[in-house]
Amino acid sequence: MDFPDDHNTDNVPQGAAHRHLAYVIYTSGSTGKPKGVMVGHGNVLNFIAGMDARIPHDTGCTWLSVTSPSFDISVLELFWTLSRGFKVVLYAGDEARRIENRKSKIRQLIPSQL
Repeated sequence: MDFPDDHNTDNVPQGAAHRHLAYVIYTSGSTGKPKGVMVGHGNVLNFIAGMDARIPHDTGCTWLSVTSPSFDISVLELFWTLSRGFKVVLYAGDEARRIENRKSKIRQLIPSQL
């Protein structure tokens, strides 16, 4: 990639602080008006610590992930699980659900997905 002559190509400082932005999720919330919600690393770490305290997480467990990556709980289903050594199976329709419901130890679903 070519940069302008005045562009600094030094590496940026390493490390993210709790106040730094982790991701933005878009929602209409209760207003029906779309808006972006900025989620910081500190918020994600607090959520992960809460899940560590409440959900058993033996390395090698299987997690059936049924949530769209655009939904906030996907942070649990993708990032928390993978960082704890889970095998993550992405939901791909009824056949995958029938197969993985028998194999996966932990599932986070709404009742209509059972």
